[in-house]
Amino acid sequence: ALLALATHNAADPAFTTSGSLAVAQNKAGTIGAWVADMAYFLFGFSAWWLLLVGARVWLGALARLLRSEHAPIVPADPQARPAWLFWVGLALLLAASAALESTRLYQFEARVAGGHAGGVLGVLLGPTSQTWFGFAGSGVLWIAALVAGVALALQFSWLRIAEAIGTRLESLRERRERRIERAEDLRVGEQALREREAVVEVEHQLHEDHLPIV
Repeated sequence: ALLALATHNAADPAFTTSGSLAVAQNKAGTIGAWVADMAYFLFGFSAWWLLLVGARVWLGALARLLRSEHAPIVPADPQARPAWLFWVGLALLLAASAALESTRLYQFEARVAGGHAGGVLGVLLGPTSQTWFGFAGSGVLWIAALVAGVALALQFSWLRIAEAIGTRLESLRERRERRIERAEDLRVGEQALREREAVVEVEHQLHEDHLPIV
């Protein structure tokens, strides 16, 4: 799928075009040309989200498989999200991305199979949302849906990311404060050393220059 989408050629024969080439130039062959053409036709460039989500699902399944080899019985995660949330997130993600692409990135329509940014899904959702919510309102709506859909489809939490970033920033701040304190301690220590050396030098000079003891 990655090869098919990345090497899509508008001149290849596929669903939306009869093509001007006898042999498909797509690196995934004729099937790749059809897959890429249909994906771009249905979702526009938002079809790339499917690859990202698919990679996330595949890596998650691989991790579970590797864990199950070391532990015969893997206890169920009580905090695991229900499966239907994933599909809701994927639908939200594709709908929001396609609608935003249709209403904001229409200058790329000539590069998309079918000639519509966001594909069929974007054409259905983008103009309708603009009619009901206006240009700015539809943008806010679909951005919020995109944020929620990304979290649900890729199975992560924005709150955890925010906490991790906050913890990292706090750690950086504490390390910076410690460096400043060490530098200040070093400066104060060097100053005290210079003062002690000056006092010792004066005492040594007074000891050498004192009057003879009778």
